[in-house]
Amino acid sequence: MGKLNLRDFMEIDLFYLGVVVLVLNEGFVMLRHYSSKVSTLLKSIKEKWGQKWLLLHSALDILWLCLLIVGYEQGQYHEVILGCIFGAMAIFYIPVMIKGYKNL
Repeated sequence: MGKLNLRDFMEIDLFYLGVVVLVLNEGFVMLRHYSSKVSTLLKSIKEKWGQKWLLLHSALDILWLCLLIVGYEQGQYHEVILGCIFGAMAIFYIPVMIKGYKNL
């Protein structure tokens, strides 16, 4: 049996960390279309933080994108995971776009 190393327990897959940041960051913002409570919360955050909210949200967008790029490895089913995430985002926004189109 080999020597245990602390790094063995602390190894984090950057791709999956990027997926978590993506889901939390975009999921919160996307929920505003379906939940009035989340919409109200988001409005109050924007009023309280102002431009800082936009900066934080944009920085998190850049962070998850960089983590996905750096952690990407071919042959690890990352394409399937990304396809599911972006497919779900598209399906999520289709009713929002239809609703907006009907209100024109």
